[in-house]
Amino acid sequence: MLVDTINTDTAVYGDPLSRMIAEVNGNRFVVARLKQGVYQIPTFSGERFIAWPYRVERYPTFNSEGNGEYRGAYGVCDSADQILTLYPELTESDRCFTVTLCEVRREAQSESGGWRWHKWGRYIGTFEPQHEYLDDEVGIDRVFCYHIYELVS
Repeated sequence: MLVDTINTDTAVYGDPLSRMIAEVNGNRFVVARLKQGVYQIPTFSGERFIAWPYRVERYPTFNSEGNGEYRGAYGVCDSADQILTLYPELTESDRCFTVTLCEVRREAQSESGGWRWHKWGRYIGTFEPQHEYLDDEVGIDRVFCYHIYELVS
């Protein structure tokens, strides 16, 4: 099941490192609850926002898909709905999870370098990336890096 773990009112204060990372990526330092247990955050590290008393498993395990495709705890998507489709246990099991997404926009990327596909896990979206760098893609304006955290006692 998805569990709310982030207080969006207090999460906006953040730490200086998180603010700097958000700024470099062209993101405003705002935390938004998209649906229960699913948040859009301004940086890549969701752990910095998960409120006490929750402890998390950073890399929970998931069974492979029917075709043997690996399902890891992080990756790249176009929307939160794609995550919920690929990981039905997020809403259908007794295990407790929180999901964070960080937007990466092509317009915010450097012309020399920037965000690269292969560094962020499996892409589960609908596009077919053709280049190493997001800045070089045509028709892909943004993606989200997601991370699934399992809450542990």
